[in-house]
Amino acid sequence: MMIKSYPFLTRLVVVIIVPVLFAVWYLIDALLLNSIPDTQRTYSLQWQEATVKLQRDEMGVALVHGQNMNSVHFAMGYAHAQDRLWQLELQRRISQGRLAELFGKSAVEQDVFFRTLGLYRAAQSAFDGLSDAAKASLTAYAAGVNQFLREGHTLPIEFNTFDLTPEPWSEIDSLAWVKVFALNLSGNYNAELQRLLVTKYLPEQFHETFFPDLKSNTAYLASSKRAELMSSDDIASLLQANVSLAYAWQIGGPAVGSNAWAVSAEHTESGQPLLASDPHLGLQLPSLWYAAVQQTSELSLSGMSLVGLPVIIFGRNQHIAWGGTNMQADVQDLHIETLKADDQSFYRSQGTWKPLKIRMEQINIRADFPAFLKQSIKPINLMVRETENGPIVSEQLGVSEVAISLRWSALDKEDLTYQSFFELNHASNWQSFQLALRNYKAPAMNLLYADFEGNIALQGVGALPVRRVGNGAFPSADIAYDDIWQGYVPFEQMPSILNPESGYVANANNHISSTGPHISEDVVDSARMERIDSILHKNIVQSKKLGFADMAAMQLDVIDLSTKKLAGVMAKVQPSTKKQAQAIALIQRWDGDTSEHSVATTVYHLWLKNIKSQLFSEQLSKVWSSENESDMLMSLAARVSADKVAEIITHDNPWCSVNDDTTKASCRAKVSEALAHAIDEASLLMGSDIAQWQWGAFQRVVYKHQPFSQVNGLKQWFERDYRAGGTGNTLNVSGSRYEEKQGYSKEFGAGFRQIIGFNAGQLEHRLAHAGGQSGQVMSPHYDDMLQSFERGEYIQLPIFELAGNK
Repeated sequence: MMIKSYPFLTRLVVVIIVPVLFAVWYLIDALLLNSIPDTQRTYSLQWQEATVKLQRDEMGVALVHGQNMNSVHFAMGYAHAQDRLWQLELQRRISQGRLAELFGKSAVEQDVFFRTLGLYRAAQSAFDGLSDAAKASLTAYAAGVNQFLREGHTLPIEFNTFDLTPEPWSEIDSLAWVKVFALNLSGNYNAELQRLLVTKYLPEQFHETFFPDLKSNTAYLASSKRAELMSSDDIASLLQANVSLAYAWQIGGPAVGSNAWAVSAEHTESGQPLLASDPHLGLQLPSLWYAAVQQTSELSLSGMSLVGLPVIIFGRNQHIAWGGTNMQADVQDLHIETLKADDQSFYRSQGTWKPLKIRMEQINIRADFPAFLKQSIKPINLMVRETENGPIVSEQLGVSEVAISLRWSALDKEDLTYQSFFELNHASNWQSFQLALRNYKAPAMNLLYADFEGNIALQGVGALPVRRVGNGAFPSADIAYDDIWQGYVPFEQMPSILNPESGYVANANNHISSTGPHISEDVVDSARMERIDSILHKNIVQSKKLGFADMAAMQLDVIDLSTKKLAGVMAKVQPSTKKQAQAIALIQRWDGDTSEHSVATTVYHLWLKNIKSQLFSEQLSKVWSSENESDMLMSLAARVSADKVAEIITHDNPWCSVNDDTTKASCRAKVSEALAHAIDEASLLMGSDIAQWQWGAFQRVVYKHQPFSQVNGLKQWFERDYRAGGTGNTLNVSGSRYEEKQGYSKEFGAGFRQIIGFNAGQLEHRLAHAGGQSGQVMSPHYDDMLQSFERGEYIQLPIFELAGNK
C-alpha cells in the first residue's frame, strides 16, 4: 500500500538511503569494530615453551597468569597491542622525534626538541647496562607486541587514517618511554630561565615576589658575563619548548605531581596498613596507564602499568604495596658553554679545548592534507652538537648568541631505572625494596611503602646532582667551573622514613626535610600536604580507625587551604555595586570548598586572576615582544601564591605603584577594579545570574585524543569532557589554565587513584582509573572506567588464581 501511495519516497529509500546506511555500517564494522579484541575470550599464549593465559574482567582489566614472569610480560605486550596499539605507535614516535612523519609541519618543533635531547639514543645506551633478567622481560614484552602484529589483525582506525603499518616493537622502544616518563616529571630548567629573566629585566624590588631564594643566588649569577648575552626573547624561546610539550602533548605541565600516604596498622579498621596514591600527569584518551593483574605460582601483582612497559609501576605484590610522588628535584642544569672564537667546533672543558660531538638527524615531514594535492616537503637535516654536559639545546630554539647545553640525569649512559622497577615488582620486604631502588636514576620520586609485616615507610629515589658551585638555580656560566656536577647523592643520604611515631607517612611533592641533600630551590604550595596532615592527624588524635572509605574521601577532597588568607582579604573589600556585594558575600561565607557546585570558587579564581593582571602585567609586559608575552606572563604570574598576593595588597608594596611614579596607587583600588573585571568576565561567559556561576560550569576537565581532538567532526567522538571541581591545591587536583572567552580547562590531574590494604592475610586493592582499558572509541572499555572515575567510584581489582590455572 505504501509503495503505491508514496512511489518516490519508496524509490528514495531503496535506491539511496538503504545503500548509504549499509555503506556506513560497513565502514564502521571494517574500520572501528573489527579491530576491537574479544574481551570475553581467554587467550592461551606461548612464550619459549611457557604457557600464559590472558583474560579480562568486566571492566577490561587484563588478568594474566603464566608459568613464569617472562611469559607474563609476553602476554602484557600482547594485551597492550590489542588495546593500545595506536598509543604504542604514537609514544614510540614521540620518543624518536618522528611525529612530523604523521602530522606534518605542526609537529616539527617537537621532533627537533626530542631529536636534540636524544632520548632514544639514551635508551639504546641504557639497555646494555641492564641485568639479563631485566633485558629478558623487555624482550618478552616486545615479542608479545610483535606476535599480535604478525597475526594480521585489523588495525585501529588511526592507522588507516594515516595509511600506516606499524613497525615491529623493540626493547629500546620500551626503554625510551621511561625517558619520556622522566621528562614528564623533570622540567626544572624552566625555573632557571625564569630566574634569569626576572634578575636581568625586573628591578630588584620585584625579584622576591617570584623567587624568594633570589637573594642567596644573585651573587652567583652576577659572576658571569655570558648570561648577559641572552635577550628576553632568547629566554622565552627556550621556555616555549616546554610550554608546547605541556599543552600539545601533555608532557610536563603545571600540576605534574602526586599525593600518596600510608597509615600504620594501629590506626586502621583492619589492624593492618593502608596505602593510597594518585599520580598527577597530563590527561588524555587513552590514558597513559593500563590496569593489570599478573600472577605466576610464585608472584602475584596488581596495579598500574605504563603503556609500553611490562612491569607494574605502582601497585602491590603479595608482600608489599607501593605508590609514588614526584620529588620536584632539580636534576636539570643549563650550562652556557664557551666556544672557541676562531673555531666553534671546540668548547672549553676544565681548562682545555675539546671537540664538540656532532651528529646529524633527518626529520621527514608529511605534506599537509590532502597530501596528493600538496607539494612534498623537503626533509630537515638537523645538526646536533654535544658537549660533556649534554646536547646544545639553544641552537634549535632560536638562540644564536650563546651555546647552552642541557645536563640531565636521565641522559646518562648508566641508567638502571627500568631495572629498579623490574626488581621492585619482586621485592618482599623493606630491605629488598630499598635494594631494588639503589640504582634508580630518573625521574626522582618519593616512593611510599607498606607491607604485610605492618611497616609503613617513605624512600626518596633518583639521581640528585652534587654540584661543585651553586645549587642549580641559574644556568651555570662561570668559566672557572665547567665540570659543575661532581656525581650524585649516595643512596644512603636520600630521604628515608620508616614507621614514624605520627602513625603515617605522606607526601604531596613537598620536600621531606630541610636537613637532607639539596632537592631544589623550588617548592610547591604546601596546601595539599597541609590538608593530608590535617585530616590524618585529626583522626589519629581522636582515635578513629581509618578504612577504605576514609582514604577514598581524602582522594576526592576539594578543600583548598591555600585560599584562606586571600579570601579573608577579599571579604573585607567594600563593594561599589549590588553584584559586587553579592560576590563578596559569597567569599565571606566560603570555607574553601571548591566543589563543582561552588559559586564562590568561580568568583575567587576570576578575581585572583584579575588581581594578578592588575598588579603584574604593566611591569612584566615591558620585558617581552608581543609574540611571547602571553605565555611568559602566565608562567611567571602562576609562580605567585595566593598568600603572596594577599601580602602585596595589604602592604605598601612597589607593585601598587603606577608607571614607576613615587606616588603609590591604592592597592585597594586595584583589587576593586579586578573584581569589576572578574564580574564582567563571568557575566559574559555564564550570564548575569550569579547563582549560575558554578565552578563546574566554568572549569571543565578535558580528555583529549591524539590526533582526533584536532579534527572537527571527529573531536566529538573521540574526546571527553566533564564538569570539574577542585583546584591545583586540592587533593582531588585540577591543573587547569584559563582560556579567553571559554573559562578554565583542566588538562592535568590524577591519572588514577588506588587504595591498597592488608587484612588478616588477605589483600584488597581498589582502583579508579581516569580512562578506559581500550584505546578504540567503539569499545565499551574506551571510557567506562573514566565515567566511574569522574563519579568518584572505585573498582576492586581481583586477587585470585585464574580459572583453570590453579
